[in-house]
This record gives sequence, C-alpha cells and structure tokens, in this order.
Amino acid sequence: MRNSKGVFFVFLFLITMLAFFPYLLVADAGPKPSVTIEIKGLEGESYYVTLLSTEKRVGPYNIFDNDNPESFNYDESFQDYGIFTKFVEYPLAQGYFFLQRFFKIEEDHRFSWNYYPPHTYRVLIYLPENDKFILSESAYTNYAFNSYFTALVSEDDITLVSNYNLAKEIFALAVRIIVTVLIEVGIAWLFKIRKRNLIWFIIVVNLITQLLLNVFLNLASYIIGLFIASFLFFMAEVVVFLIEAVLYSLFFKRLSNGEIRWMKATFYALVSNIASLVIGLFMAYNLSALF
Repeated sequence: MRNSKGVFFVFLFLITMLAFFPYLLVADAGPKPSVTIEIKGLEGESYYVTLLSTEKRVGPYNIFDNDNPESFNYDESFQDYGIFTKFVEYPLAQGYFFLQRFFKIEEDHRFSWNYYPPHTYRVLIYLPENDKFILSESAYTNYAFNSYFTALVSEDDITLVSNYNLAKEIFALAVRIIVTVLIEVGIAWLFKIRKRNLIWFIIVVNLITQLLLNVFLNLASYIIGLFIASFLFFMAEVVVFLIEAVLYSLFFKRLSNGEIRWMKATFYALVSNIASLVIGLFMAYNLSALF
C-alpha cells in the first residue's frame, strides 16, 4: 500500500510539472535541434554575431516592432543594449529579419543557437572596435537536426562550410540513451519491477526505441525541415509510449510468471515516459551542449 501511494504521488508530481510548464513542451526534449558555427578569420578580436532569418518569427524569437513594445526582447537596462540597437538599425536585405538574438564572441570563436535556430539564414557579424558589419553574401540552410559549420570570414564576406561532428553526435546520443534507461529502470524499481529478466527487457526495448526515435528525427529534419521535425518529436514520443506500453503489457506478465498484469505494465510505461520527458526538458535547458 505504501509503495502504491509513492507511485501515485510521483505520477501526480510529473503531471503537475507538465501542467505548470506547458510552454516547455514546444522545446525539444531529448534530441534538441541546433546550429553550431566555428568562426575562422577573426582570431584575437571581440565581436557579435547573429543569424538573419527568412522568417519573421521562429519559435519564441520575433522581429523588433517599434509600434509594439511587447515585441522587444531588450531594453536600456541590458548591458548589450547598445549592440542590440546596432543590429536593429542595420539595413537588412529584403526577405531577411533580425530575430533579436545575438552572441558575443571573445575567446572560443564558436557559438551555438541551441533553441529554435532559423532554418535558412545569412550570417551577420558586428565588430564594435571598427563599427563594422560583415554579412554573408549567400544564404545557408541547416542540413540536419544538429548542423555544424565552419565560418570563413574575409574583409567583406562570410562563407560557411559544413563541419558535421559525428563523434559528438554519437556521444550525445549515447548519453541520452543512458539517461533514459537509468530513469526507466529507476521507475521500474519504484513499481517493484525488479527481476533481472524484466530489467534487461526494459533496457533492450529502450535501446531500440531511442535509436529509432533519433534516426527518425534526423531523417525527418533532413527531408522535410527542422521545425516540422521538432513538432513531430512529440508525436514520435506518443508512438514510443504506445510501443512500450504494448510490449510491456504483452511480455511483463509472461516474464514475471503472471505477477505483473497489463494495467500495471501500461501505467509503468506512462509514468516512465513522462519522467523521461520532464527530466529531458530539464537537461535540455541546463546541458544544452549535449541536448
């Protein structure tokens, strides 16, 4: 009875988390879309960089509208407000927009737009010491769920070259799978699902579903675009839950010699997937380099 109450309160807590943070559900838990650019040619300088989008709004980012104060992402209290106004006043080419997000580059000459990056864009760099802008003549498009580029900067142009970091992607995938497995095994222990064969079955199922999920998202982002793939992530999570619920319902009873019924197996699948989603969201915001 005490264990059942513990499971109930954990489930209630997870549901409450989702209810109080609905805006997080548009974020990308688990696999998180991003674009990372390493800048060459400006070593030893301090500067600012942004991506000029072909869309007026991308996720939470939008253009500056002087007639709509609610659209402002910066005000005079911000340390970099002067830089912000420089970007706002820059004469944009037709069809490109400043989304009120920029990055200060000083030492590592690398930046990552980890949350809803533009899909198609031109790169704009501002050098405050010379009060000079450098804009890429060409537009570029993200080629994968996580896109990597090297930016080659000259006096009057910026050229991006694809620099996909396969080793980092494999490492990030491995970390996400390990975290998911640990969460779901931990929830299994809370549900008193502790037999070795059941634990191994959970591990194998999660290895398969997480691999399929990541392959699907990368293919979807490459074929139909990053933002549609981001939306499809949540549909894919529902499919993962259904797959796990069916498999656990079918095999838990057999592997436990009839001790675990389909209702408990399905409830476990629901709670463990919600827990993975909530913790995945938290890690996506606090460990953005991996997620």
